[in-house]
Amino acid sequence: MPFNHVSIGNNGDYQICCIHPVPDEHKKNINQTGVDDWVQNPYLKQVRSAFERDEQHPGCQRCWQQEASGTQSIRQVQTKEYKIIGAKPAQSRILHIEVAVGNLCNLSCVMCSEYNSSAILAENRQLGIAVFDQREFTWSESAFENLQQILDYRPRVIHLRGGEPLYNKRILELLDNFPAEHARNTLLHLTTNATTWTPQWQQVLSKFKSVRMMLSVDAVDELSEYIRYPGKFAQVEHNIKQIIKCDNVKPMIHATVQNLNIMHIGQVIQWAKRMNIYLMLDLLVQPEYLEITNLPPVLKQQAIEHLDSVLTQDLDSHTQSEISAYKTALETAVFDQPRWQRFVDNVSRRDAVRKNSHKDFLKY
Repeated sequence: MPFNHVSIGNNGDYQICCIHPVPDEHKKNINQTGVDDWVQNPYLKQVRSAFERDEQHPGCQRCWQQEASGTQSIRQVQTKEYKIIGAKPAQSRILHIEVAVGNLCNLSCVMCSEYNSSAILAENRQLGIAVFDQREFTWSESAFENLQQILDYRPRVIHLRGGEPLYNKRILELLDNFPAEHARNTLLHLTTNATTWTPQWQQVLSKFKSVRMMLSVDAVDELSEYIRYPGKFAQVEHNIKQIIKCDNVKPMIHATVQNLNIMHIGQVIQWAKRMNIYLMLDLLVQPEYLEITNLPPVLKQQAIEHLDSVLTQDLDSHTQSEISAYKTALETAVFDQPRWQRFVDNVSRRDAVRKNSHKDFLKY
């Protein structure tokens, strides 16, 4: 990956990959630095050298640990993609770019952060708890020129995140300008909340060889609208039905499993099945007060009973394994009153601003 991969975070910092940040003394930012300068970075060269010597670089420990445990790592996933597109990773040229173009987003999802959502940052400023300044996520014209330079290398895999990429007009412009003859040999990955879908997006995406869309849906109906405020589930469902009509789009539902939806996870499983879209359940880790085990005894028991019911359904092996693991985690969890109070305090202050209530879904 370090030979063929360019990764850029929401604030414009170059990274080795999305889970391998660069130490402060070697950081470079796309607002000031083009890709030709980045590939000469001493830290990047250090990582490349470790790969050439078949050594496990400390910054890559997460992938090595996943592979040692039998779990597929990002490195292995990318290697498979290179084979699909007939690329040769040994060549030191840019094959894959992974870019989070700022934090511009139209939703304030309860589990999201200022780093990934301008709407959450604005709400946090209103609440007096903001950590970042929105200007830290502003991409200058120089940044977009440098991003265009990367695209001019004609990467074979383009992975765009946000923020919300379908809400970002600059991303639409960049992809619109990507030559059709190259797009026909390019895999495009988009992670989206599916609240936005336009004929312009449909036209632009149609020229790519394949578009893999990770559709972020954690619940259905009112609970979806609570978690992914102020999105409207009917609009999301309508957009997804339009998206999956596109012949070159390969959709996947991604659900972030947390204490707010653990007692309703069966509903999103059944909804994804009705939509005929593969569902990937992803257990939330941060913020810790939203973890599934952070429930008082009565709610925890309700969650266990719900998961028991889900396990009687016709599930694929991945979902079956995930649900069983969630049930075990709940059964062995010890109630932590201070942590539960952090949950109540945090969601309650957002409820006050949004004029809604988590108690509509968690009865305690």
